[in-house]
Amino acid sequence: MSIRSKKHYEFEYIDEIVWDALNQCGRTIPEIRNDLNITHFSDSLEHKEIMNKPIWHSKPEIDKFVEQELGRKLSDYGPKTRNNALYNKIVKSIGRLRKSGALIDWQKNNNVGSGIWRLD
Repeated sequence: MSIRSKKHYEFEYIDEIVWDALNQCGRTIPEIRNDLNITHFSDSLEHKEIMNKPIWHSKPEIDKFVEQELGRKLSDYGPKTRNNALYNKIVKSIGRLRKSGALIDWQKNNNVGSGIWRLD
């Protein structure tokens, strides 16, 4: 199998892999903040009562899960930028879930999400 078709085959299942990742036990907001050294956003009043439940997921966590499932690193496809095909597939998959209402953002400012979600 050529590298080109192997990548296409891997990418064919990204939506399912992202969905599987989101159905794993998540983390609490304090755990995610600590792990990612996040200090730039405030508590969401809407989600304050559930911030300590292990139901939240972050983009780096999803990336790691996808890497484990594929047995490849995101860096195998280039830097984590818009030019990285795998990175983009994961972003688009998460975006579709957000748009469909399956994912709820921890906090949204000016229609931009925080990169932390939970399943609805």
